[in-house]
Amino acid sequence: MEGLLLLYVACYFLPWIIAAARRHRNTSAIFILNLFLGWTFLGWVVALVWAATNNVAPAPVGGAPAITLPERLGIRLTDRGRNAVKFLIVGGFLLIAGTVMVMATKEGMHKPPPATMHDTWRLPAPK
Repeated sequence: MEGLLLLYVACYFLPWIIAAARRHRNTSAIFILNLFLGWTFLGWVVALVWAATNNVAPAPVGGAPAITLPERLGIRLTDRGRNAVKFLIVGGFLLIAGTVMVMATKEGMHKPPPATMHDTWRLPAPK
């Protein structure tokens, strides 16, 4: 259960993680947007698109390549490793989306609504 919660949090903050990994200039603003409006699908998508824009900090002077987030953590990834990480991120997101869909379709979620005031004030059918 804790692993699923950790996976959900990672997917929720995926736009911020992408922005931090890409060294986006507005990483803090993306985090704030993701934190407060990420629970709405629209807010999450806006944060994700914003994180994917090409507004990254330039490479350090002297031609040295920028250090990526995995390298800062001491992890060296090959192209195959990067693809595996992308696969895990997308798979985790799909797992969470599937879990939410299953929970929404459980018994009792689609009961007809109770009678409304409008239904109780209908005129009798003509004879």
